[in-house]
Amino acid sequence: MRLPPFERLEDMPRSYIRVLLHIAKQGPKTKYQIERETKISHATIHEAIRVLLACRQIKGEKIGTTRVGLPKVEYGLTPRGLIESLYVAKREDVEKIVQIWKYVEPLFIAKWDYFVTKVGKRKTENMFRGAAEYFDWDSGSMSSNVDQFIAWAIEYIFEENMEEEELNRWVRAFRGDRQLKQYVIDYVERDLEFAQDLLKRARLLQKKFGIRF
Repeated sequence: MRLPPFERLEDMPRSYIRVLLHIAKQGPKTKYQIERETKISHATIHEAIRVLLACRQIKGEKIGTTRVGLPKVEYGLTPRGLIESLYVAKREDVEKIVQIWKYVEPLFIAKWDYFVTKVGKRKTENMFRGAAEYFDWDSGSMSSNVDQFIAWAIEYIFEENMEEEELNRWVRAFRGDRQLKQYVIDYVERDLEFAQDLLKRARLLQKKFGIRF
């Protein structure tokens, strides 16, 4: 059976999103546990798990066997599932989800507590949710997509018009962590390279068309 072409978690049926958010808020779960705790139908849970696995939102880990000898599988979030759950979840659940699952994305989301101490909880939430809202996951590797998500988060922060004091808090936060500082350096280098290419093409056309300003 061919899977429907869901590009994002938010495009899935609400019941599928409920399954993923239950895992996100409660930790790894088996199908039986999800059914018992959510009262979602057996068939819907099996279909939701199948789709979420295919879309790389979750992954399964065998933890034993059932009473009838079948594999007992526990399902947990992938980095993609974590990132997208931060956008579809209620705001009051975001920190709980991060604290349960931050280990699956140790490069950036795991720095939640650090960001909160530097810029505050609401600003940290807005950054993660804003980047997750606009980031489109592609078919590349999980690590390359995480790198792109980090770039989106940086763009979300520093492309906004903000007060000088708030901007300085974000700058101090990124400069205060070696890894975060390197992310910004890489982002700026890519932007400058792109800008230089644009300027080079523009100057060529200016010369060819004899444009003067």
